[in-house]
Order: sequence, then C-alpha cells, then structure tokens
Amino acid sequence: MSEIINQGEIGQGREPAGSGPQINFTVEQGEETKEKIPSMPVDPNIMNIDVTPQSLIRLIYNTNPFYLISSLLVLYGAQILFQTNDLSLPTLIPVGIISAFIVLLTVTAIFIVKVGKVWNDARSIMMCILALLMILSVSVDSQTLDSFGDGAIWLGPGLVFSVVILETLRRQLKIRLPGNFLFGIYAIIGLFFAYPLIVSQLILQYPDDRSPGLLAILAFPVVMALVILSWIPSAMKGREIAQDNGTPWTAPRFPWVVAGFLIICVFLRTYLLSLSFQDARGVGGFRDLETGFDLYMMIPPLFAAMILMVEYARATGSRRVILQAVFLSFVLILLGGVSLFSHTNAYRQFTGLVFTDAFNPLALGFGAAVVFYIYGWLRKLPYFDIGVNISVIVTMLICMTYSGDLRWIPAAASLLVLGLMLIRRTTPLNQVFFFGALLLATDLCLPGSLYKTPALIHLCVLMLMLVGYFNRATIWGQILRVMGVVLWLGLFIVGMAILPSKNLALHWKFIYPAFMCLSGIAYCLLCREKYFKVFAAIFAGCGVIGLGIYFYGKVLVVSRGGQIIFWAVLSFAGAVLISLHKGGILRLGNPPMEHTEKEEGNTPPQ
Repeated sequence: MSEIINQGEIGQGREPAGSGPQINFTVEQGEETKEKIPSMPVDPNIMNIDVTPQSLIRLIYNTNPFYLISSLLVLYGAQILFQTNDLSLPTLIPVGIISAFIVLLTVTAIFIVKVGKVWNDARSIMMCILALLMILSVSVDSQTLDSFGDGAIWLGPGLVFSVVILETLRRQLKIRLPGNFLFGIYAIIGLFFAYPLIVSQLILQYPDDRSPGLLAILAFPVVMALVILSWIPSAMKGREIAQDNGTPWTAPRFPWVVAGFLIICVFLRTYLLSLSFQDARGVGGFRDLETGFDLYMMIPPLFAAMILMVEYARATGSRRVILQAVFLSFVLILLGGVSLFSHTNAYRQFTGLVFTDAFNPLALGFGAAVVFYIYGWLRKLPYFDIGVNISVIVTMLICMTYSGDLRWIPAAASLLVLGLMLIRRTTPLNQVFFFGALLLATDLCLPGSLYKTPALIHLCVLMLMLVGYFNRATIWGQILRVMGVVLWLGLFIVGMAILPSKNLALHWKFIYPAFMCLSGIAYCLLCREKYFKVFAAIFAGCGVIGLGIYFYGKVLVVSRGGQIIFWAVLSFAGAVLISLHKGGILRLGNPPMEHTEKEEGNTPPQ
C-alpha cells in the first residue's frame, strides 16, 4: 500500500512552492493584447490513461475527498437526529454541532500545515469551511422573522464566529492577501448573515404586502455582484497578487479558486434566500421545495465574475482566456432565455415585480451581455468587436420591429455606431458587420416596390467595392475591387440600356447614369493602379457613348445638319484622345510611339 501512495511530494499530498509548469507571457504594446507562449515538450503518453485499482487508490489518496464527505454527513446527521426537515434549525444544539465541526476543521487545517505541510488537504478544508459558514447563516433564517432582536441575537454571533474562524485560519497559516480582496471575502460572508435580517424586517414591516421582501430578495444578487466587482484591482495585478502570499499556491489557483467558490456560494445563497423568505417562513421542507428562484437571478454575479476574468486575462496577456470569456457571455443570454419557460406561481411573484412583456429575463441576459461587450471593447481587448457588432445589429432589428414608420431612426443610429467602430478599427470583420447591417437596414426601410431589388443589388456591389478598397493591400482585397468594378460597370451599362424604355421622369434618366459613371471613375482613380485607369477610361467612354446614342436618337435623328455636327464633335474627341495617348498621358507606362521629325529624318531605315 505504501508503495502505491508514496510517490514523491505529490504522493504525500504536498504542493511545493513554484510547482507545476511555469509559462511566461510577454505582452506587446498596441491595440490588442498579444500572447506569446514558449513551446513545451509534449508527453507522448499524456493521453494514455491507465485505469487500475492502484491508480484509483492514488487518485483518492491525493484528492482526499473525505473532508467533504464528513461535512455532508454531519449536516445530514443533524437533520436526522433533530428531525429538522426545514431549512431552519430551531434550537442551538444543531447550530452548535455545525459550529463545533467548523472549529474542528479549522484546527485540523492549521495542524496538518504546521506539522506536515499538507497544503492540498488544507485547501479542501478551507472550501468546506466557507460552505459550512454559508449554511450556518441559512440555518437561522427563520428565527429572524420573530423580531429584529431575535434575528440579531441569532445572526450577530454567527457573523462574529465566522470572522474569528477566517482570521484565525489566515493568521495561523500566514496567508497574505491584498486588502481589497480580503474586503470582498468578508463582505460576502457578512452579507450572508446580515442580509436575511434586512429581508425579514421588510416582511415584518409590510405584513400585507409581499412586494418589499421579494424586491429585497431580487436585489441580493445585484448587491453581491457589486461586492464581487470590488476585486477588480486584484484582477488587474495578474499573477502579482499571488507573489509572496505565504502559501505554495500560485496564480490563478490562488486566490481565484477561493473567489470562484464564494461566487458559487452566492448562487446557492440566492436560491436559499428565496426559499426561506418568499412566503414568510418558507414554502416547505427539503422534500417539498418550491421557490420563485430562477436562473436569471444568477446573471448579475456571473456578469461580475466575467469582468474579473477578462481583467485578469488582460493583465496576464492571455488571449485564450479572453476568448473563453467572450463565448461565456452567451451563457448570460441562455440563462435569461431558459427562465422564460418557467410558469409557476412562485416564479410569477418575482417576475411580476420587475419584468414586462418588453423587458423580460431574456432582455436582462441580452442587456448584460451587451454591457459586457462594450466594457471589453472600451478596454481595447481582442474579440470583443464581435460581440459589440452583433449586439448593435440585434438591437437595431428589435427596435426597427417596434418603430413602425420611424424605423429609419434606429437604423441610422445603429449604422452610426457601427461606422464609428469601423473608423476606430478598420478590420475586415468590422467591415462585414457594417455593410451587412447597411443591407439589412436598407431592406427594412425601403418600401416594397419595383425598385427595391435593384437598389439592394447596387448596395451589395458597392459593399464589395468598399471592402476591397479597405483591404487593398491583400490579394483577396484586390480581387474584390476588380469584381466590384466589373459588376458596377455591368450595372451601369444595363441601366443605360433599359432606362430609356422605362416610364420615368426625364431627369432620372440622366441622374442615374451620371451617378454610376462618375462614381465608377472616382473609385478607379482612388485605386490608382494602372489597370484601374483602364476601367476609368471605359466608364468615361461608355458614358459618352451612351449619352451620344440617347441624344442622337432623341434629337439629331430629325436634323441632318445636327448629325454632321455630332460626328464632327465625336471625331474631334477621338483626335484629342489619340494625341493624349501619344504624349504618354493616357498610357500605362510604355514609351510614346511618336518620334520627333529630327529623329525620323536621321534614323536610317531598318
């Protein structure tokens, strides 16, 4: 047996300082935080998991789950022994049992660290202590409804006991943490004990109206989210927060494992708070639980945790963690969407106070995700452009649906925001989102008519040309530019061919070709490449020819003298173009074909 479990320090349950692979990140300055991770050797046997009785024994020995098992058994034993099927423990005896077990765990953690340096097991004990302190606060919820004095008598000593336990553990193990991080820990533990007293007093002050107490329960996760956000300065320090902390633990395992576990406790306390106070003294025992708690209540603490996540990733230069946070943001929307399927009476007691048909749990989750995207975008973090663009487009579509004839207002506002983002960072992704939103807005704003489809086609071609121009340094950008110019030229020629037969005002028959011709020439001249000068000449030639054909067919067909003058002007224009070509003005870099008279006379025949 000893040969199985005694294999190095890991086998002994110890965690030496600086253990584990050390990865150095170098952060480059710029708009985006970049991450460089040195290559690490890959163990070819890393995926070969040998499941044997010896490996299972070693796993159980190293993880040592028996502290958790013993904690659960103590809680279950107290329930069976004192026949307490409710959340509350009406006497001091079961509360005293839980408190005594917490003291036993604290003494054990101090002993195994001071004597054996078994930090891994001490970490497990710390998590059990935090969970039991939260349960201790829940166990006296019912007593707070008797009176303010009774509630203070039960909760006050519990809070003092919790602070003494945590401070004893921290000082004896010589754990060093930043002041704001300690503030967050004690604020969360303090609210576990103090907040039930606030809710109970609202229930006692308004016995005929449940709304104040229910609103206080709904505010609990929001208050906790604000406390969690107080850890932002610690997150901004990155790995520095774990330097010289008095333990062998390194970041991010320390102290963020503690923070993550406390956030989980916040989720549980929110649920248990609604269970204890929704209907005054709760709605039943453990086997008959019904509560208005739903997943949307988890959105504020989860949002705050995601802010900490991106700040820590920014400080450490981890683009991978930032990308994970972006994808995790969709969980906020999912939590709100799933909550829409709850239809119990207890659920409606909460939602009827704060939600409407327009503002529902899904809107809450979407709004939290939008705020998260904007926060990351303002912090100049990578990948957050995706979320901001999607949020703006979705918001535009929702507002346009409910705006009626004024739907152009949210469309214009959204395009303005997307345009500013495009100016701030001219990336291909931002370009695609902007022009895609432009197409959607145009399609929704234009009334259904014969010319709606041609307008959308022109807009698509214009989008190709602009995306190609913004990315003209790339091969695919050059391809898009050529495709856009060719398609624009095709639309120009087709338009000139069919407009004369359409029943349109005369000025429109000139405005459209003039716009297509001049915009095509301007775009080709902006591109500056030699082959685009050819396209510019083609646009000008097609415009002159089309105008000449239209003018000839409508005016000069009945005037013999006018026809002669027309051909004279056309011949003169051709002669000027040839002269310009000889002078190299219209050439693409080849030497002029014409020689001077002196050169022609002195040059011998070949």
